[in-house]
Amino acid sequence: RHYLYLGGSQDVKDSHGIALLAQRGDSLAARALQESAAAMGRGIAAVVTLIDPELVVVTGGVAQIGALWWEPMERSFHAEVIDVLQSTRVVPGVLAGNAPLLGAAAAVWDIKDGTK
Repeated sequence: RHYLYLGGSQDVKDSHGIALLAQRGDSLAARALQESAAAMGRGIAAVVTLIDPELVVVTGGVAQIGALWWEPMERSFHAEVIDVLQSTRVVPGVLAGNAPLLGAAAAVWDIKDGTK
């Protein structure tokens, strides 16, 4: 969405496409990734400050982009989060796009087994 706001092509449909463009040297795509990652870092810092979790797991397409997204997100997070929460870990989810499907399957098994 931010990429489109900056004037990017409407043909690019997701964060994976923007990341590919950025890796190929597209400065607008790189800017969109960096700015959106920084915004996410600020948002995560705000939530961490409010609820003090031990761990934050980021899922979805951006979690799999790599350093192009993670480095500006982490810089922003550490710049914004209060000192006593600097050690809070922010990590990518390992289930990627399968997380909703696996969660639904687990819920079905719980119902089938009578545990829910």
